[in-house]
Amino acid sequence: MKRIIIVLSLTLLCSCPALSAPGLNALWLQMQKDNPDLNAARMGYVASQQAGAQAQAALLPSLTAGVGSSWTSQQLSDLGRQQIGSNGYAIALTVPLIDVAAWRQLDIAQLQEQVASWRWQAQQRQLMVELAQAWFSVQSAGVKQSVAAHRVAQLQEHLQRMTARFQAGEVTLVDVDEVRAAFDMASADAAEASSEAVQARETLRQFTGSEAEPVAAVTQLLALPSVRARPLAWWLEQAQQHNDRIAVAALGMEITARRLEQAKAEWMPRVDMVASWNHSNHSASDYQHARGFTSVDGITTAQGAGNSAVVGVQLTMPLYNGGGTLAQEREKVALAEQAKYQWHSEQNQADIHTRQLYSALLIGEKRLRALQQAAMSSAAVSSSVTLGYSLGDRINADVLSAHHQQDEVRNRLQQESAKYLLNWLILQQLTGQLDAHKLAAIDALSAVQYGSEHSNTQG
Repeated sequence: MKRIIIVLSLTLLCSCPALSAPGLNALWLQMQKDNPDLNAARMGYVASQQAGAQAQAALLPSLTAGVGSSWTSQQLSDLGRQQIGSNGYAIALTVPLIDVAAWRQLDIAQLQEQVASWRWQAQQRQLMVELAQAWFSVQSAGVKQSVAAHRVAQLQEHLQRMTARFQAGEVTLVDVDEVRAAFDMASADAAEASSEAVQARETLRQFTGSEAEPVAAVTQLLALPSVRARPLAWWLEQAQQHNDRIAVAALGMEITARRLEQAKAEWMPRVDMVASWNHSNHSASDYQHARGFTSVDGITTAQGAGNSAVVGVQLTMPLYNGGGTLAQEREKVALAEQAKYQWHSEQNQADIHTRQLYSALLIGEKRLRALQQAAMSSAAVSSSVTLGYSLGDRINADVLSAHHQQDEVRNRLQQESAKYLLNWLILQQLTGQLDAHKLAAIDALSAVQYGSEHSNTQG
């Protein structure tokens, strides 16, 4: 793979002890355990995988059992009051033989499981991109904060020297005021940068669930991956074949087609084999003071128990349901057309976004090369102006301007590097290639480290 070699020479300040910074892949692993959004999405995916088993159960034999007991008391005009007790239990077996609608539902459930798998994968990739964006923000904010602190330290030292020279009569009060104004402005910028760093770390903490440490230094050598290794046509093909949204839309077309078949199957007969076995038991029944039987006080019938068994085939034929089935068919036809248009829309969107990202990355390479040259040039200018000022060939404003330009180039180089890497990750997401290995590749490219290394440019 072709790479752009960008040398970053950032002078940074940090008062914290030297520690290893958490890499992007390490934060992703931590996020998988602690992030509630990711865990909720995972549980939703696990739940969706049961759709096939539920649909398959409708095609398998079902066995039910029941038990009951009752006591009946009734008053008859000629026999008087009658009391009857009964109890029993039953077992019923139903075996589906022909059920086209249930088979179509099984096909739909299996496709829905595939949709859930693609969506879970898409959710993971989206969270990877959001995590990377937050991580780059912390990195950039840390660089901005360190550069701002470095500039404050430079100007403070320069202000002390200018004050001493003013007291010695070498410079005017205007020169001292110029440095003091620059120092005050740099202090305000440092406070703003510190606030941005805190906000960036808080955003990252929401992903990982733990405190995010400030990024105090970035790598001295950053090798960025280049999209030039593959032509645009290759990236477009990958997007059409592996894009998550396109895959979900294609499965959506399949599901709507199966739902239309299922709606048509509602007109078809259903055949089941049924079998049941029943046992019932009746207790004695007393007819008290029965009329017409004057020779006895009452009549007692004997108790009894019995069993019954039924085996047969049951045919269920739909005849009329108020036009509901026809309405369902028309609905499914419209939904099938909608799914087809959505699929074409996702294809077009993926094509447009791939072209935009590819173009942005090509432009990003050029900008990074230009900023690399600007960083080296501004460093050389800063050194030359500082030397010229010490020899009396440059004035104080030249030194301040050179230092400010050097700091601005550092910040822009860091921002562009983060923007380039984020666009690269989004392109990987769009073409269905983003995974933990890509995050590990970013870690290999960005050897982020904490440290107290710094250097003060004398001016």
